Amino acid sequence: PMQNGIQTAATIRSTIDRNAITVFVSSYPKYMHDSFLAHPYHFLTKPFTREQIFKLLKEILSDINESHTLYTIVDTNGHEETLNLRDIVFFESVDSKKELLCIHMLDRKIITKGIITSWENKLSDYNFVICHRGYLVNLIHIHYFEKDRVILDNMEEVPVSRTLRKKLRDIYMNRVYISKL
Repeated sequence: PMQNGIQTAATIRSTIDRNAITVFVSSYPKYMHDSFLAHPYHFLTKPFTREQIFKLLKEILSDINESHTLYTIVDTNGHEETLNLRDIVFFESVDSKKELLCIHMLDRKIITKGIITSWENKLSDYNFVICHRGYLVNLIHIHYFEKDRVILDNMEEVPVSRTLRKKLRDIYMNRVYISKL
């Protein structure tokens, strides 16, 4: 209640979703300059037309679709959290009997309910591959390979089973290596 719209937008971006799309709507164009501190997508001045709103929404949806940013929602201790798939480094099965997973992000770890094979089925088209029993790795975060493990961008190590080593390297070379060039 003590924040204005610009402060609220900045709080949302810094604590809830750094990719949140913000559109400011105001009768006071003088605040447009200040709104840039919150990195808005657009500043709409009142009065506006229905056509302006639909045109803006169409543009926002188009930009989202073109960015190919993919999100998933996970239940974390009673609340849902939106995760950018690009920020997920790997999934680790913590307790298969209780179906607990640890999602290793670039900057934190999240414990959630789930099964590795379920996530593998959902994310196989998005560069996620099983590399060892209980581990699902995001290929875009493989920093380098060692004999029986991979070192990831966050410098964590994940084991690679002997039977999956060649498959993992082949998929990595075909999908990710080319896109990194």
